[in-house]
Amino acid sequence: MIGIETKDSSALSKIKIYPEAPALPFDVIGPVQARVHAATALSPEPTLDEVNQKLREKALKMGANAVINVEYKRQKLTLTAWKVLTAKGQAVIIKEGEKKPEAALILAICPECHERIPLDSKFCPECGTRLKPKK
Repeated sequence: MIGIETKDSSALSKIKIYPEAPALPFDVIGPVQARVHAATALSPEPTLDEVNQKLREKALKMGANAVINVEYKRQKLTLTAWKVLTAKGQAVIIKEGEKKPEAALILAICPECHERIPLDSKFCPECGTRLKPKK
């Protein structure tokens, strides 16, 4: 039984957490969310390590090797818990042996909707804004 726990902790430690999408190709499995909270009002606030550990556990059950676009949110009090920390992102399988084409790595930000878009775009694929060519 100890060997199984060691295997699980080893697999968990291999799951990477990214605040943004990495510059590697990946397949999206689906959304993943984790929540941790303090036991009482006097307990210390939950840490990012604690919530990331729960994210890793859920991503592992989904068959993912990473969680991308992770966002964190803190709340001091909810109806059922004290000092709540939630994290949400996308469980993905990163294909580490492959690389994205160089053009896909270079991104710009749309001045209208602020979405990331390919640098050589003439129009924003999100909102349709015509983009000025860079000189």
